[in-house]
Amino acid sequence: MPQQKKKSIRRKTPKEENVFLLYSKKHCDMRRKEAGKIDLGSEMKAASEKWKKMKDEQKIPWYQSHNQIKLLNKIEKDLGLLTRSNFDLIKSTFNTPFIIEFESLMAGATMEKRTSNNTDLLERLFEEIINEDMLS
Repeated sequence: MPQQKKKSIRRKTPKEENVFLLYSKKHCDMRRKEAGKIDLGSEMKAASEKWKKMKDEQKIPWYQSHNQIKLLNKIEKDLGLLTRSNFDLIKSTFNTPFIIEFESLMAGATMEKRTSNNTDLLERLFEEIINEDMLS
C-alpha cells in the first residue's frame, strides 16, 4: 500500500487590510455593542451600503487610519525608518487629509543617512585641509 503524502502546512502571510475592511470591522463592533449578537453577513452588507453612500470627505479619516496602521506595521518591521525627520513628517500630517506613503519614509530615511554621512565627511575634510593655525 503506497504511503500518502502529508500535506505541508504553509504559513500564509496575512493579507493587508484595506480601508473598507477597517471601516466594516468598526461598524460591526459598534453594532455588537448596541445589539449584542449580530448576523455578520447582514452587517457586512449594511456596512457596504453605508460605505458606498459616504462622500469622499467622510472617508478621509478611514483612509488616514488605514495608512497610519500600514506605516506603523512597516516601521515595526524596519525600525531604521523611524528617524526624527520621518517622525516629524508623520506628526505634521496627523490631522490633515494628506497621506504619507511608505516610499516617502524610505526616501526620508535614506536622505537623513546621506546627510549625516556627508556631515562627518565634511568635518574630516575641514580638519585635514584647514588646520587651526590657519584660522588664528
